[in-house]
Parts: sequence; structure tokens; C-alpha cells
Amino acid sequence: MLRTGDYHGQPMPLHAPLPIDARHFDRWLELFAVSAQRTCGPAADLFIERARRIAQSLELGVAGGRGILLGGRERLPPATPSADGSPT
Repeated sequence: MLRTGDYHGQPMPLHAPLPIDARHFDRWLELFAVSAQRTCGPAADLFIERARRIAQSLELGVAGGRGILLGGRERLPPATPSADGSPT
């Protein structure tokens, strides 16, 4: 959030294989918002907005990895396991 340059994680490879969908991103944002409001005081809205953008980016990336192009207000549908058990 403070853009110190210390974080160099790559969340996409970790999230892409998970059988997640829009519900999971929504739930994570709900939990994050409650936590931020409890701990960040007046800055909570800034953290929540940043988290919303991160979730949106991850959702689009996971969808793209599954060959799904989300447009407009479309959301990531539930994953269906492929023959090898990975989400599609």
C-alpha cells in the first residue's frame, strides 16, 4: 500500500490453479473491509479500494488463465474441474 518496493510477490501463479470464482473474491473483500475498518481508522477506505482493485485484477487474470474473457460487469463463474483435476 505504501509502495516501498519491498513486495515482489507474484500472486497470479498461486491463485490461478485454485478452484475459485467471484464468490471467493467477494468474501475476501468483505473480510478485508471489516478488518481494515477495525484497524486502519480513517485510512480504511484507501486500503479497501486498493484491495478491491487487486481482487479485480486477480479475478480477471484467473479468468484469462482459464480462457474466459470477462467483459463489462461479468464475473468469474465457478470453476469446473478438468480431467486432470485442475480448474477450467
